[in-house]
Amino acid sequence: MPIGDLILSLLLAVLAGLTFFFARWVQARAISLWLAGWGFMIVSGSLGVVGESVPWLEPLLYLLSPFLPALLFAGALAHTGSPIPGWLAPATLAVGAVRWLSTQAGFPILAHTVGFAFEPAVTLAGAFVLHRFASASESSLAQRLLAPAFAAVALLDAASIVYGAGEPHLTPLMLVAWALLAPVVLGVQITVALEGQRALRLAQIEKVRSESQELLRAEEERRRMDEHLREVQHLESLGILAGQVAHDFNNLLTVILGNSESACREVPSDSPVLRRLGRIQTAGQQARGLVEQMLIYAGKAALEPKPVQLSHLVEEILELLELSTWKKARLETDLDPRLPPVEGDQTQLRQVVLNLITNASEALAGSSGLIRVRTGVASVTLQDLVDAYSRADLPEGEYVTLEVADTGPGIDESTRARIFEPFFTTKASGRGLGLAAVHGIVQAHRGAIQVRSEPGQGTTFRVLFPRAEQGLQPAAPPRERPAPTGHRGRVLVVDDEEAVLELATEFLERTGFQVEAARGGREAVALLKDRPGAFDAVLLDLIMPDCDGEETLGELRRLGCTAPVVVATGYIDDEIVARLGAEHGVAGWVAKPYEAEDLAEQVAAAIER
Repeated sequence: MPIGDLILSLLLAVLAGLTFFFARWVQARAISLWLAGWGFMIVSGSLGVVGESVPWLEPLLYLLSPFLPALLFAGALAHTGSPIPGWLAPATLAVGAVRWLSTQAGFPILAHTVGFAFEPAVTLAGAFVLHRFASASESSLAQRLLAPAFAAVALLDAASIVYGAGEPHLTPLMLVAWALLAPVVLGVQITVALEGQRALRLAQIEKVRSESQELLRAEEERRRMDEHLREVQHLESLGILAGQVAHDFNNLLTVILGNSESACREVPSDSPVLRRLGRIQTAGQQARGLVEQMLIYAGKAALEPKPVQLSHLVEEILELLELSTWKKARLETDLDPRLPPVEGDQTQLRQVVLNLITNASEALAGSSGLIRVRTGVASVTLQDLVDAYSRADLPEGEYVTLEVADTGPGIDESTRARIFEPFFTTKASGRGLGLAAVHGIVQAHRGAIQVRSEPGQGTTFRVLFPRAEQGLQPAAPPRERPAPTGHRGRVLVVDDEEAVLELATEFLERTGFQVEAARGGREAVALLKDRPGAFDAVLLDLIMPDCDGEETLGELRRLGCTAPVVVATGYIDDEIVARLGAEHGVAGWVAKPYEAEDLAEQVAAAIER
């Protein structure tokens, strides 16, 4: 063989090998591998036809012929998603080389034997892979025809090799057989490839649709969370407003009740003015009760915490409710007798239970129905707290639960967003204060409220309370009041309201204290700057515009004032109480409006400590 022809043959062999490796390493689709295989078959067939006139091309027939079954097998693996084995490429090149060298060495029988052992076997292996794949999954007609088509190719390949053992060149009859079979098999392969492309596009469309739905769900969840956050912030802003209004009202009531009390002391007992002053005091006390209700809605009412067993509390209330006029409402209870206690104000917790049951009864609107009251313990996650009406700083864990459910008409989404707003009601005779009070009390007890309701499906309110701490002791009994007179000591009174300042000064001087007044925090700081130890106690208003009570107290401590401080405020915030007690050692608290005896008692107790 001329050297140029040998180089051309080697280049063709290298090209065939590179084509196979490229198809494998880039993970080409099955149709690419199959088309490459048929391309090698056409090249080798063409070499067989012209081999008679160009004898040196005959060995290339043996070199390229193994690539058809090898690429058909590789395409079958790619079609089924199986990895292409690494031995396939070198084995294919080795078979071609052996057949070529055998032919060159004058051993054509060996070349045909090696070809017969490799080529039909590899094609049949591809047929087996495709058959298993079609049997294991839902497959189309074209996919089921792939395995028989590969088997037909293997049989014709075997026949070609056997026939070639006697006659090395393909006869027109064999070429006709290949010409008839190849288009059929290739058509089946192209059909399968098109089906695969369609399935791939459908999968991509489904993926895009699924991702779009996921984005829509995420957006809806974000919108729901934003709406829930706005509801919580709205309720918090209403609470802040109610607290501020309550503080201002209590300042006014302090002046009204304090001055009317002083006037009662100065008016003769037989004077007709005394009865009018009594009416002023009665109206003031009623106004004081309304302010306390407002503080409850704001979640800022003063608490008298002690261990409370909710199941026992509910039983006491239900005994009263069974005697009420709700004839058509049927009560069912599921109360845990071993329920752990919660730390709370018993009066306020009783109001929560009563308001929830009253709300459930009113939801039935006089028709027959069921009210179910249940207590228990639940493990609450952060997500549960996020979805509930709760403070932002509540931890996950075990909570004591109170659940009140009714079979009424339910609540739609727009109404559910406003049910805890003060004065919002859907009832003609309602005032819209019951659920607002529940929300405020639960907030003050560091709890949460879950609401489940749909129109026509009834409503369930589930209240979560933190469990009482271990070893919590009941509240100590109130100690005896000291005598209203005979107190000793110098007291600095600090308040920004002139009327309140005069009244507090009068109350304390009447009970024996020496009093000096400072209008606002800055005046108090200036007063104590040169004589920080001049007073035995300080009565300090908490909320002042120029320099509030907390800031004033910090300045007094920095000046070296060690006198005990009693803080006066329109409402008592538990967080502020804890912070001022820990940082500045506040000796006592007095709620406005206060009476002379209460004020004197707190100041005297602070001095005694």
